[in-house]
Amino acid sequence: MSLDSSRVTRGSLSIFVSHPSYHLTDCDPHGDGLAAFEFITRLAHRGHRLHVCVQGTNIRGPLPPSVTFHDIKKQTPADSLRHVEYALRVRNVYRRVARDSKVDVIHQLNPVRPGLSALLSRDDVPLVLGLYVPSWPSQPTKQPSSLLERGAGAIMKAADRIQQRRADALLLSTEAARSRLHSPRSFRARTKIIPYGIDVGRFTEDSKSQTGEVILFLARLHEEKGIFTLLDALPEVLRQEPSSVIHIAGSGPAEREVKKKVASMPYSDRIKLLGHIERDDVPDRIRECDIFCMPSHGEPFGLSALEAMATGKPVVATKAGGLQHLVPDEGGHQVPPRNTEALSEALLDLLGSEEKRERMGAYNRKIAEEVYDWDRVIDRVEDIYYSILD
Repeated sequence: MSLDSSRVTRGSLSIFVSHPSYHLTDCDPHGDGLAAFEFITRLAHRGHRLHVCVQGTNIRGPLPPSVTFHDIKKQTPADSLRHVEYALRVRNVYRRVARDSKVDVIHQLNPVRPGLSALLSRDDVPLVLGLYVPSWPSQPTKQPSSLLERGAGAIMKAADRIQQRRADALLLSTEAARSRLHSPRSFRARTKIIPYGIDVGRFTEDSKSQTGEVILFLARLHEEKGIFTLLDALPEVLRQEPSSVIHIAGSGPAEREVKKKVASMPYSDRIKLLGHIERDDVPDRIRECDIFCMPSHGEPFGLSALEAMATGKPVVATKAGGLQHLVPDEGGHQVPPRNTEALSEALLDLLGSEEKRERMGAYNRKIAEEVYDWDRVIDRVEDIYYSILD
């Protein structure tokens, strides 16, 4: 249903965001925190009023005047108990907000932790859950250490089932996120695919200024991001393509190990460690490359890959998690996670054909504009709000 004409006449909404992200930010390399900030501020710029419960923030820019943050302080150290505590504190904030003004929609953004909105006495106020993203496949499950924690965890899981059953809309970032639903088949009619968006005016196709073929890895330096698979694939790539270089951008817990490994590798003079990249500098770093490489073990979505697509770059990524649904065959190559040989072959294929790189990059830019542009994504979110209110 198109709401181009009705969006104005239906007016602004009052939206209660019960949980945006554990770290809401406009500047840190934190995918769901950056995306949640974009959802919130772009909805505000369209005239909506937002009350947002927050746990942690790092925001440098100004907030729209129609956005109010409600700080939820953490006190208990136990994970399962923190979820219960958070849900109770959110309920108190919601009661206060609903008492003072009308709430039209409750929206719990990603990550959708079990049951955090289940305790809200929402009467007839619609509840939207998501964007859901799939879990990291390598993410360890922390076992509760006490009977109290086990009980709290069981309560929140039960609350999550109830929350999903009562939700008016369940939003998935990609098809891979259906794994987060308790009953995907039963919920199908209320499930919508809404991806993260991209600022296509910021991530543009400006011409590359450097000579030689540049492969870019831009992510947190962590084993799950596939950095060591990439390093293992590089000697063969650099041997066969003498003009190619690799830029590794980012910092993280594996930084020392990455530096040590690079120092002992052949062709180490063609491996450039850029360290932490400020958020404002990300578009320029992507423009400098010829190929963007994201060999993660199971990226929940892949925001950096989307940024590279919008910048008109071909992407080599893993066929896992959200990336397998994000990177099109016409815009890059997908390889199995942890497969060094397949990764080196994919990189060599693109390094060997400038025409293929340009064709794939142009296709990615087109998809970014037509599907992932933030204006189009927010249009779809508003459509869902208005449809469940109708």
